[in-house]
Amino acid sequence: MINVKVIWEGKKEVDNLIRYLQNVPFIRVEGELEKLADDVVKNMKETINTERLNPARPDHKLENSLDWEVISKDPGKRIIIGIANIGKMIQEAPHFELIDVGGTYVTRKTHVVPTEYFADTGSGFVTFKEGSSHTITGIGYFSKAEEYLSKNLDIIVEKLVNEYMSKL
Repeated sequence: MINVKVIWEGKKEVDNLIRYLQNVPFIRVEGELEKLADDVVKNMKETINTERLNPARPDHKLENSLDWEVISKDPGKRIIIGIANIGKMIQEAPHFELIDVGGTYVTRKTHVVPTEYFADTGSGFVTFKEGSSHTITGIGYFSKAEEYLSKNLDIIVEKLVNEYMSKL
């Protein structure tokens, strides 16, 4: 039996998402899970790019901080894949959580932001003075990624089981 466990950082564990998927070559399952991890990251980036209401950085630090990696692998038996390395995100895009869940932050230095980075673009520039507070509307890209992962994991399980059953 192949057992998939999804662990959301600081949340509940979801275990045995794939039940009784016997006799399917593990390498096939592994490939599907790696493709799914890649699709989840792409979905997160797309959500950020299409739904954010706050200024988008021209260097796309948040989007570029998102990735997936194989954390450990026991060939033919087990693979652990991590999506969105929180340590990397803290270092490369420290406002990742604020953009996800929303909230208020205080500007550390005076800076000018072109209004083109806002949902209501207007024209010109906005100056944020040091110490001023700003509210960010969260877009829930992590929770949307959870939904995407769950839905597509079910699809993969069904696909792999159907492939195996058709060979019997």
